[in-house]
Amino acid sequence: MTPLYWVGSCPLCRQGRIILQRNDASGTIYAHCEECEQGYAEPADRDAGSGFLTLALDYETSDPDWTAIEGSPWAEHVLGRLG
Repeated sequence: MTPLYWVGSCPLCRQGRIILQRNDASGTIYAHCEECEQGYAEPADRDAGSGFLTLALDYETSDPDWTAIEGSPWAEHVLGRLG
């Protein structure tokens, strides 16, 4: 099982952890709130509180491994690993 990597709390709902996910169609890494389903394409989007509703998009996702994350803009924002 691939561990989950998290990058903080959601600025929208202020309840959920933001977990990194991989868009399987494009291969990009984005952040996803486990509570409100808000997504953030880039760290600056999260910091500005602007994102997208992940439920409104139609693509498959998976849990990225560290190799995928370390090549993304999210690598320096990882606070920890779950699992």
